[in-house]
Amino acid sequence: MMSVSLAVSGVTYAHSSPPSSVTSTAKRANTSPPNSHGALRRRGFGSSFKLSCLSARSDITGLRVYHAPRRERRRTTSADRSADMTPLDIFLNRHDRLRSGWRLAIFWALDHAVAVALVTTIYAVVFLATHETRAQIIGRLTGALAYPLQFFIMFVPAVLLGWTCGRLFEDVPWRALGWTIHRGWLRNFLWGTLLGAGALALATLISTLGGGFHFALGAPGLTREFAKTFVGAAGVYVLLGAGEEALFRGYPLQTMMRSLPFVIAVVPSSILFAYLHLNNPNLPNGSRLVVMILNTTLAGVWMAVGFWRTRSMWLPLGLHWAWNWTMGSLLGLPVSGITNLTRAPLLRATDTGSQWLTGGTYGLEGGLACTAALIIATIFLWRTRRFKPAEELKIYTDGELPKNVDREA
Repeated sequence: MMSVSLAVSGVTYAHSSPPSSVTSTAKRANTSPPNSHGALRRRGFGSSFKLSCLSARSDITGLRVYHAPRRERRRTTSADRSADMTPLDIFLNRHDRLRSGWRLAIFWALDHAVAVALVTTIYAVVFLATHETRAQIIGRLTGALAYPLQFFIMFVPAVLLGWTCGRLFEDVPWRALGWTIHRGWLRNFLWGTLLGAGALALATLISTLGGGFHFALGAPGLTREFAKTFVGAAGVYVLLGAGEEALFRGYPLQTMMRSLPFVIAVVPSSILFAYLHLNNPNLPNGSRLVVMILNTTLAGVWMAVGFWRTRSMWLPLGLHWAWNWTMGSLLGLPVSGITNLTRAPLLRATDTGSQWLTGGTYGLEGGLACTAALIIATIFLWRTRRFKPAEELKIYTDGELPKNVDREA
């Protein structure tokens, strides 16, 4: 008895002489008999036949059908992966680097600790120098010095800690933070300024068309107060914008981008950006607070898209400061609930519409007109071809192991 194995889905025929049609078909299919059952299973002319058909045919022809042993393909389940994990895998990724979530948590914990230490030190220095009461010291620190101090407390620790964490945890240089003077930085900043002002103008237009605002000329002449509002506020908004960008679109966004898709990496920093603004004055009440939180989160996403498109901090900084300056210095609207920075704006706004649309005393960022404008602005920034990442910066956010990193930078 001669055994011939045909490549028919792992099924073996045992017969004294195979039909001529089978032999010729096997030759045309260029299949050769395997050495053992199931050791080398190739698909030949009968790969589409069902096993039931073969069984039925065996009853008619008297052929004996043998089922070759099949090699089961092992499926990796979550239980298998859990069994293979070690305690270190909770902290380290496949590149033996600290996982991005831990890096982010360490950065924000250190930044908060440093900020508290700086505030305490400044308070102690003022007290020792003036021997003033607590209320007097707070009044001094929340007066003319408030905004420069706020910039210092936000920007300096965020940049230094971002650089330190990048070097220690990911071996990326200073320039990875995106604050260097690179090719096209000024163009990005100016385009950001234009787009930021345009997005705010769009939100104002939507609100005005809905019966929300009426405007009148605010400053009749070039007074000292107008100069402070128009020029001085611009400098303050640039500084505060830089501080917030360093704290949220700096290392926190970038370290998440190195290990996660952008649409996921943008979530933590944008939510915490909104959380920071819950300390602002004139917060809306009830369900309108949800609109304010949504808008601030969308603003965080919008500016994060600006970083993603350029891998540089200059475009999001332009978006940030121009949005605030246009809202406060030009249109005379509250900026995230703050009004004392722009006492003599170019225009005076009278809110005559629904607070759901205009945001009420908190400003446009608390209303649905802002929601619509931010969605449109984000989609435009995402889709436009005007921006592209700087090649010397793109490598630092394209994976956990950046290529061609200058470790001496």
